Amino acid sequence: MSEMLKAGQGVYAELKNLIVWAKDNGGMGTFYRSRHELIFAFKKGDAPHINTFELGQHGRYRTNVWEYRGVNSRHAGRMEELALHPTVKPVQMIADAIRDVFARGDVVLDIFGGSGSTLITAEKSGRCGYLCELDPIYCDRILTRWEAYAKDEAKQLVCGW
Repeated sequence: MSEMLKAGQGVYAELKNLIVWAKDNGGMGTFYRSRHELIFAFKKGDAPHINTFELGQHGRYRTNVWEYRGVNSRHAGRMEELALHPTVKPVQMIADAIRDVFARGDVVLDIFGGSGSTLITAEKSGRCGYLCELDPIYCDRILTRWEAYAKDEAKQLVCGW
């Protein structure tokens, strides 16, 4: 946690909140199996932050504890999702987060591209998604998944390998 906080404080204006994603199953591990992941919500720049839920004023009630089913839950399509990446995030969770704090046309940056869920969700919601991913295998999976969704050919802008 301290490394993520330090990295964020060096780049962003302030930490707005620390969100807990409460999953329905514990993950792999040897001591206490984590049933949650932490999400650091930082604010960029000095412009007013976007808040699309303001204590339920817009028909949305959001807290900093998010309950979404993890991919390791038993459900249809689970094996296909796990084949993409071992830590696929729920698309609905990403969609809700993007809708919370990004306006249409905004840039959404995901520095842990993984399976590409953020890219597809940004596209679906009228935002511009940018992803970074270190592993070339997952880069290829992200591109293939996006091309299948968009029915278009991806244009590679930068390649670090």
